[in-house]
Amino acid sequence: MHTQRINALREKLAELALDHLLVTQPDNIFYLSGFTGTTAAILLSPDAPGRFITDFRYHERAAANISGLPLEIADSALRPLPDVVASLLPDSRRSRVGIEAGHMSQLSFSQLAALANIEPVPTVKLVENLRLRKDAAEIALIREAVAMGEAVFAHVLSRIARDTTEREIALEIEFQARRLGAEGMSFPPIVASGDHASRPHAGYTDRRIVPAAPLTIDMGVRLSNYCSDMTRTVFIGDCPQQWRAVYNTVREAKELASAALRPGLRGCEVDKVAREHIAGAGHAEHFGHGLGHGVGIAIHEDPRLLWSYDGVLEAGNVTSCEPGIYLPGEGGVRIEDMLLLTDGGCENLNSLPTDLQVIG
Repeated sequence: MHTQRINALREKLAELALDHLLVTQPDNIFYLSGFTGTTAAILLSPDAPGRFITDFRYHERAAANISGLPLEIADSALRPLPDVVASLLPDSRRSRVGIEAGHMSQLSFSQLAALANIEPVPTVKLVENLRLRKDAAEIALIREAVAMGEAVFAHVLSRIARDTTEREIALEIEFQARRLGAEGMSFPPIVASGDHASRPHAGYTDRRIVPAAPLTIDMGVRLSNYCSDMTRTVFIGDCPQQWRAVYNTVREAKELASAALRPGLRGCEVDKVAREHIAGAGHAEHFGHGLGHGVGIAIHEDPRLLWSYDGVLEAGNVTSCEPGIYLPGEGGVRIEDMLLLTDGGCENLNSLPTDLQVIG
């Protein structure tokens, strides 16, 4: 699996006339090697074994990760990365070394450019573009993460009482996820009650749950370094008619977009389906974020379901679908599932229903 990914990347280097590619983004390093340490880089070339650069702390872990891969360990000896890279290249000529432009600082780029045997060449999303289409092993891990996230949510929902605080719910989410075997959360849980739910990324506070008002819970777990992401909005005690209407609009928007989602569409076209439905209900100005984002090794990655994203969707993409309506000072509703694009459309990886729930 990792060898196939490395070889696919090598072909790109040949196309771009690069002598080497320096991979420094941690998620990309994991994708190519399975390594999850905090200090590493990979130096690839089109036709020779690559070098996995790390220090003494990670030699044994890295050796286990790259066993059988076309990579060899190169000890960084705690030297600056530009100096290590220069030492691995011939002194007799200047090598064209692709760098991940979105993940390298101007300082590091300048240091590389100052070395006599390196010509740094900015590249954009070479590895990320390979990550767009999930393989069978990745899809299996994401399915498992989604199922675990749903189990956590169901457990936590059963424990919410009228005097529960946002913080207590968030802590229970994290505890339960760890108890079930998650490595951690995909992101800090969002638990927003009442007017807090009008803030899409509200976090959580010590406030007690507000009855007869939205309670939005957005959470995901990380399992084998792959993420899940799910949002549900529920109500405690009662759901006033105003919020029933808002909830139904959001749910309908998600269903319409999910039904439209298929390979060959651009991300902006799917976003438009949900956005027009919400606008038709009089809430155009109350849906200010994108409809969805890719989910995989990173919680937010391409492709995007966004008004400005022109990328074409393809089978194997995994994306969230999360329309919302947010009324400032009052509250908000968001519903989110994860969808896998298939040859014929898409599959909802979530199984928990999205029917309006009134608990307590």
